[in-house]
Amino acid sequence: MIVPCVFYLLVVLVSITDSVQALNFVDKCPSNLTEKEKASKRLGCGSDKYGNNQYICVPNVNMTNLVEFCFNGLMGTQEKGFCLRASGERLVPESCESFSTGCPEDHYPKTEIYKYPACQTINPLDIINGSKNSKEHFILVAGIIFAAIFV
Repeated sequence: MIVPCVFYLLVVLVSITDSVQALNFVDKCPSNLTEKEKASKRLGCGSDKYGNNQYICVPNVNMTNLVEFCFNGLMGTQEKGFCLRASGERLVPESCESFSTGCPEDHYPKTEIYKYPACQTINPLDIINGSKNSKEHFILVAGIIFAAIFV
């Protein structure tokens, strides 16, 4: 009974490890075609059967990290009003219609996600406020909350 359980655990661990090794955590996603092509070359990404480059850089579904990887599926087109998130090595659409700015207003090729910086941010203040000074806002909000609790 213990041997099958150990074998199953090893299979699960190997599959998790393979999935994690395929994803790279990054501080910033490419913001133009040149940067995207450079990142794609660095990772050795290929093309799907229609010739679309399979490099992708998006936040994970938990909005805790930016991840880049070579997407193994067809790149295709994303519906307007949606950003993409990574869940393992899958791409999951997420509505961005509540964003103050930056939500795609037209359908777009998934290969062109770099054209939508609001879709490639992990700081909710950036999305809600369209802010470029998100760290300053975070510190300000944290300070106000701290003062309200302890004063």
